[in-house]
This record gives sequence, structure tokens and C-alpha cells, in this order.
Amino acid sequence: PIELDILRSVMENAKADFSSVKVISGIYDFFSTIGKDADFEWIYYGWDGMAAELKGIDINFIPLKDLHPALDYYTPVIIAGESVIKDDPELVTKFMKAVARGYDYSIQEPDKAAEILLKYAPELDRDLVLRSQRYLSNHFQGDSHKWGYQKPEVWKRFSDWMYDRRLIDLSIEPDNAFTNQFLP
Repeated sequence: PIELDILRSVMENAKADFSSVKVISGIYDFFSTIGKDADFEWIYYGWDGMAAELKGIDINFIPLKDLHPALDYYTPVIIAGESVIKDDPELVTKFMKAVARGYDYSIQEPDKAAEILLKYAPELDRDLVLRSQRYLSNHFQGDSHKWGYQKPEVWKRFSDWMYDRRLIDLSIEPDNAFTNQFLP
């Protein structure tokens, strides 16, 4: 449901009629539907956008964050249960250290990181994996001083947006929603 509410919000901001959109879900191949069954699609630019470039297909990509400030949210998000954090903080610290190492390596060595992925998933398109990794390596950290660091105001904007649209029942206090304490 959140994707529909995001689309509705974006269209309302643009003074467009959401009811005129026929939503088709469950289609995962951008290239088999765009311009045929679909006039526009929500894609993961780091993959489908890169694939379009490789195929020489010109697309009009609009990042959600450019359409509404609340839609500049963190993704992916790593979630741990509060009991795990309380009972085994050392495990959480070690896990986050390992994940950060992987992301940092991918940022610094995108081609080598792509080759590691291809070693374990040889069925993937090599050129696409390399192009995707080169693109993503410039976005993994964003404008932060290190990978994984999150700001309360980003959580606040997005959680308020979700609450205002009744996607969540309770307003979220950002300091209770995330922590940077386990980042290396």
C-alpha cells in the first residue's frame, strides 16, 4: 500500500488525477511492459536504469526525492529486534562492522565488488552488474560522512508523511526508531 500512497501523493502535488491511473502490480520486467502495458513504472534506477543505458533506451527518470522532500528516505534499512540489541549488543556490533566493511569495499572498489557478486551469481549479466555497481558505489553513502549513518530529520519527515496518510497508526519519535550507535 505504501507505493500507492507515494504515487498518489506525488500526483496530488503535481495536480494530477490519481484515479486516472490503472495500477498493474506483480510485473518485474521493466522492458517487457514500458510503452506497451505501462506508460510509466517505478523502477530501481541502480538496476533497471543501468540496464536501460546499456540497451541504449532513453528513459525519463525522476527520483522521488525530487518530487516530495519526505520521499528522501533511507533504504535499505537493517532491522534488529530490541531484545537482540539489549541482550547481545556485541553480536549487533560485529554484524554491523561486517556489513559496513562490505559496503565500504563496494564504495572503494566497485569493479572488484561486482566480480565477487558475479562469482556467486554467474547467471547475472556481467556488464549490467559492473555498471550497476559503479553507479551504486556513488550512492551507498549519500552525503554522509560514513556508510550507514542516519539523521533523525530524515526519519521524522518520512514518518510524519506516513502518519499523515494513515499508513502507520502512531507517530514515530525518530530517536526511538533507529540508532547509529552500532556503526563502526
